[in-house]
Amino acid sequence: MPTFDFQTILQSILQWFLSPGLKIFAIIIAGIIVYKIFKKFSLRLIGVITKKTYADQDNKALEKRTQTLAQIFLMAGKIMIILVVTMMILPEFGINIGALLAGIGVLGLAIGFGSQSLVKDIVSGLFILIEDQYRVGDWVNIDGTEGKVEDINLRRTTLRGLNGVQYFIIHSTIKKVSNLSKGFSRVDMNIALGYEVNLDKAIEIINKTGKALAQDTQFRALITKPPEVLGVENIEGDKVSLRILGDTKPGKHWEVARALRKRIKEALTKEEITMK
Repeated sequence: MPTFDFQTILQSILQWFLSPGLKIFAIIIAGIIVYKIFKKFSLRLIGVITKKTYADQDNKALEKRTQTLAQIFLMAGKIMIILVVTMMILPEFGINIGALLAGIGVLGLAIGFGSQSLVKDIVSGLFILIEDQYRVGDWVNIDGTEGKVEDINLRRTTLRGLNGVQYFIIHSTIKKVSNLSKGFSRVDMNIALGYEVNLDKAIEIINKTGKALAQDTQFRALITKPPEVLGVENIEGDKVSLRILGDTKPGKHWEVARALRKRIKEALTKEEITMK
């Protein structure tokens, strides 16, 4: 029956920790330090580049652009550092890196034939970032799916819908993107009035209400063009629809539209004008 020399085993373990183990620990610590330095300087660099490249955009737009690029850049850097650290640690466990890399190369070639869709996803993701189609924080409509951009990586975009549902959209499947919060947003609504209403009077009231809202201390920073009546949009049965348009800061059109509807309702009711 074999006997165990615990002293010998303990000495072997201690020797491993003092040699390969200590080296592995040092490599991991070095990798963490390198990542922290990389993160610090890359964020500064991305900030400088975006400010120079998109100098005509406001601070919020620059912040969104910087955040979007930083997520992709830091993820790529983290993966590279992890790979390098892993390759440096494996020989300490007696693993032949050369043979491993050769095996990975053959496996990668085999996988490559079946991963063409992944390549398409990544290429599409690169074009989305390069063309600045949308950023983290933007409200977009992607092929009929609408929501706020929560995350972007090279393969997919994550949206959060108004109902709280989270959507994951693969980049290679995207055909059409509508960015609802880039540059500016627009209040676009119809108000239905009774057929017998004096339209000139109603339009005057609505336009005054839109101007008053744009001058309100709560909303003037959000509105870039006061909402006003564009004209008669439709006549149907016993009602006439008026089209109202106005421009706001990106993503602020819902807030402005809700306030505008309330004020228009109050103003028209005060003048005894019937809404349908």
